[in-house]
Amino acid sequence: MPKQRQSNQGRMSPSDELTSAKQDVELGQSHMDVTLSVWRDSELAS
Repeated sequence: MPKQRQSNQGRMSPSDELTSAKQDVELGQSHMDVTLSVWRDSELAS
């Protein structure tokens, strides 16, 4: 999925960079949690 992070000027302030980086981490974390729980479910089911 391409990241779309263009402000009006096409540049971001450092705080915007930090915020989006933090969101990436949180998204990645929740994705990992989902993957792990799905994996656990399939392990239990087998």
